[in-house]
Amino acid sequence: MGYRLWCIGLVIGIFFQVLEAQSLERKEISKENHFVLMEPEEENPLTEDDIVDEDGWYLGLGIGLNVAQTQVEQKGTQVNIQIGYNMSEYLSIEGRYSRLISDVESNGTVYKSSVENIALHLKQSFPITDFLTPYALVGYGVTSYGNQNEHGLQWGLGIEYHMQMGISFYYDYLSVYNNMLNTDQPQALQLSTYNFGTLITF
Repeated sequence: MGYRLWCIGLVIGIFFQVLEAQSLERKEISKENHFVLMEPEEENPLTEDDIVDEDGWYLGLGIGLNVAQTQVEQKGTQVNIQIGYNMSEYLSIEGRYSRLISDVESNGTVYKSSVENIALHLKQSFPITDFLTPYALVGYGVTSYGNQNEHGLQWGLGIEYHMQMGISFYYDYLSVYNNMLNTDQPQALQLSTYNFGTLITF
């Protein structure tokens, strides 16, 4: 009888030792999982392609509405090509060439015309966020309108929306030529453009 009780006690002791060992093993596994879950994720570093220097050259391509005001108002579509250099976050120098690519419309009548402009502008930027930058343009340009060749001060206002990889979109107004107040001119002429396009900085 005593031998049986001793055997039963031995089996019960082994059973509880096994349970205790399994319990300890579960605790160790739980701790390992906890530490894995608590490991901080590594941040993806920025690559060189994501970083664009504020200084540097840029190219632009756009389209615009050309409005000529003489005795009547004439409207046409033009294409714009720009090349510029960002001297800083706030100041750039930009060359702009534009050319009429459509017939013009005036009082319901459509006819052919020619308008070209080439100019050099200083661009003063006023960044208000990382993505949005209003700017002002002032410079000097030479304009060909039909048989007229004019030159003079040009100015404009615009806004630029910046995206990744050095790409941005712009919309601006440019006063190309205005001699409305000059009574010595044989023909009064006011040229203005409203432009939309994209710029790529590299």
